[in-house]
Amino acid sequence: MRDGGIYTMIGNPDLYGDTWVFEINNSGDILGSNDNGYFLRTGGAYVYLEDYEYLGEAYSTHYTGINNAGLLVGYFEDINGRSRGFIKDGNLFTVADHPEASVCGGGIQCGTWLAGINNFGQVVGAYGSSDGVYLGFVYDGDANFTEIANPDAADNGEGTYIFGINNSGRIAGWFDDGDRIRGFLSE
Repeated sequence: MRDGGIYTMIGNPDLYGDTWVFEINNSGDILGSNDNGYFLRTGGAYVYLEDYEYLGEAYSTHYTGINNAGLLVGYFEDINGRSRGFIKDGNLFTVADHPEASVCGGGIQCGTWLAGINNFGQVVGAYGSSDGVYLGFVYDGDANFTEIANPDAADNGEGTYIFGINNSGRIAGWFDDGDRIRGFLSE
């Protein structure tokens, strides 16, 4: 963590191994992961986050974003191998799947991935359909998904992924132009 010109190492001193840091909110809560799983570092203490239990079983859970209210977003894998988005508010998990996300097989990864959330509860992410199309979206936290297809992406916007949204609604992500991966920021 960098604050002014001072760098602070983030990592549980009781653990060996690697630590990844993904997000920080205005309260200084840090979302990350290490060998023990995903954590929030709050006030210097590490609080480990539980796996989402879907139909009574826990699957691979990934936390990807936090806002100032402490809402968390991420995705998990269900019994069919489909990625499913979620929003976590305290102990309550709410599944948030794009309506066109599919269950896939044969090595194609499909489903919904939530990646970021702003302070107004707008969530961004991407989804994959059974025909191999991957598109980004903004989700209003209620029921509305607005698809985002970068016009410079190959095949009419396929291969657009959204990872961040600020409080002004500007989004950041990347897309595949058919030759290479390029980052973008909306105006």
